Amino acid sequence: KQKTAYEIASCLVGSEMCIRDRAYALRHAAAEGDALEAGAARRRALAEEIADDLAPFLDEPYAFYGFSLGAIVLYEVALVLKARGRPLPRRLVACGRGAPHCCPAARRHYAAVASNDDDFVLGWMRDRMAFETDRLPARIRPRAARLFRMGVLLGVQPGGGDDAGTPLTWGSVGDAATAAMPLLAPPAPLDVPITAIGSDADALWPPATLDRWADVAATTRVDVAGVAHGDLMNDPGAVAAVFAALEEHA
Repeated sequence: KQKTAYEIASCLVGSEMCIRDRAYALRHAAAEGDALEAGAARRRALAEEIADDLAPFLDEPYAFYGFSLGAIVLYEVALVLKARGRPLPRRLVACGRGAPHCCPAARRHYAAVASNDDDFVLGWMRDRMAFETDRLPARIRPRAARLFRMGVLLGVQPGGGDDAGTPLTWGSVGDAATAAMPLLAPPAPLDVPITAIGSDADALWPPATLDRWADVAATTRVDVAGVAHGDLMNDPGAVAAVFAALEEHA
């Protein structure tokens, strides 16, 4: 069911599960006890390695597609390629992921996920984010906790300021929750158009957080109604939006 982008189209590079399952992704996220500030450095190192792997294939037109964590990692890959003077993707399609400078969690939330065991992480996902983790088979539970922890460590920049007053907006849908989400300074601009695909039922990255991709590059927004975060990658409407974005640059 989890298809990599290579199985979808030869011109498309990306996918959440493809990136998360790569050995170098596991290596860069392994040091879970590291300081919070190491997260961005780990993500950049991961992007450097992916850019190295892609180097032989960049002479043909291509695009990036990333779901959730994959979108942020591929944004970083595009920045690496830009710094190296290499050909850039014709488009970055970001599905189910707010812009890099949106902060849905405080530093204490980040630390809790990073430093506790799998049972804690699965309970945190269930109680705070409405994941039905109790229904997971026993053999899948450690992997689910590991993947979620990796997504937080590599893909989320927590809010700063008054940590005790920074809300956890994950698990909350609506304008009030989004308005409470702190923002960092806009990240490095990208000379690549972006298509940001989201849903009003996504409790991790609500639509307003996807709107903030416009701070990074020229952005086209696409919303699919009533689709939870975990279902976006395989939702027919979201998949159709991915290919529609690619057809603009075929």
